[in-house]
Amino acid sequence: MKRIALVLVCVLLAGGVVFADSDTTKAGVIKLKCGIMVSKDYSQAKAAKYFAEEIAKETDGRVVIDVFTDGVLGSEPEMWEAINAGALDMAVVSPAYIGNFVPEYQLYDLPFLFKSRAHRDAVVDGPIGAQLDKLLEKKGNMVVLGQFGGTGRIMISRNKKIETIDDLKGLKMRVYASPVVVSTWKALGTLPVTVAYAEAYTALQTGVIDAAENETSTLITQRWYEPCKYISMTEHNINTRPFLIGAKQFAKLPPDIQAIFRKVGKDAAQYAVKVEREDDARYIEQLKSFGLQILELKDKDKWIAATRDLRMNFVKKYNLEQTLKDIETTAQ
Repeated sequence: MKRIALVLVCVLLAGGVVFADSDTTKAGVIKLKCGIMVSKDYSQAKAAKYFAEEIAKETDGRVVIDVFTDGVLGSEPEMWEAINAGALDMAVVSPAYIGNFVPEYQLYDLPFLFKSRAHRDAVVDGPIGAQLDKLLEKKGNMVVLGQFGGTGRIMISRNKKIETIDDLKGLKMRVYASPVVVSTWKALGTLPVTVAYAEAYTALQTGVIDAAENETSTLITQRWYEPCKYISMTEHNINTRPFLIGAKQFAKLPPDIQAIFRKVGKDAAQYAVKVEREDDARYIEQLKSFGLQILELKDKDKWIAATRDLRMNFVKKYNLEQTLKDIETTAQ
């Protein structure tokens, strides 16, 4: 709670939310603040800034959005809390952290949920995604403006080649505090070790963990490649990163601006996915140039089978059996 209170203070010192009876609103300008946990070099940070620029154009300067990157406004859970407290307006928050408030939304973090990147796009941008977003708005008081992300999470390991499920046995695997993620790597035979994002590099360097998983953008920008030798192209998850605005904040916008936000949000999401996938291809080549060996899985079907009970138990717990069936039958 102390940390969250500090984040709220930081946001307020940065200018706070300029909505209620402020001088700027009276002058016809609405000022909003958006927080991004990751570096300005990430696709989601670039897309949030793209959104802000396009909104300024589309509204003829009636709306000004300040984007704060590099986690200066706190972690994703802290920014979620700040939005609900009215001290922040917008943020990108991962499904794993949304799950603390709307557990059903962790569906997107289930391993091997999507067959391909095209399958992911068809689901999150279609009726199924809209259904989950409505649930998020109802239970979490957040409006989804677009789905950033779109690349696969892969494994990086210090000294061991990971090509089969048997190679995972006893591996000390870095995970973050998500029940779905921890359960995934237990089901695959590793020994999950919870390590904070900022501490993962040191944990790899010192051998506290043997391996980690993330998008290539993290492997590059956080230099996880330096203590490691191997990349395994697991694509166990094809990520989805919701771009959110608080429902209360959104409701205060005039109807014409709400419509502009929804339109530009979709455009920003397409931009985010395009940038992330272009960066991903470039980063893979960089990792090769750094001397890392890129490995393909020889038995991906076994990985999928080993995590099947996790998927089924999750959807049964949250009455999402039909949603999972719909995802599985969605055309790519």
